[in-house]
Amino acid sequence: MYTSFYENFGQTILEAGATGLPIITTKVGVAGQVIKHDESGFFVDFKSPEKIADYVMELLSKAKRESFGKK
Repeated sequence: MYTSFYENFGQTILEAGATGLPIITTKVGVAGQVIKHDESGFFVDFKSPEKIADYVMELLSKAKRESFGKK
């Protein structure tokens, strides 16, 4: 999970994706170029903790985590 207000690049997003981790992030840095919402990760508003929690719950599914990680 990466809920930054601002990021000029987003190295941690790339590192997480490169290791096959599903990503929950705000639209900062390279996130918009790397992630497709609900296909390879989730975009969230940092002011929406309920939605972040919903996405974490979705990723409890091993099949969903593996699908996101492969993409």
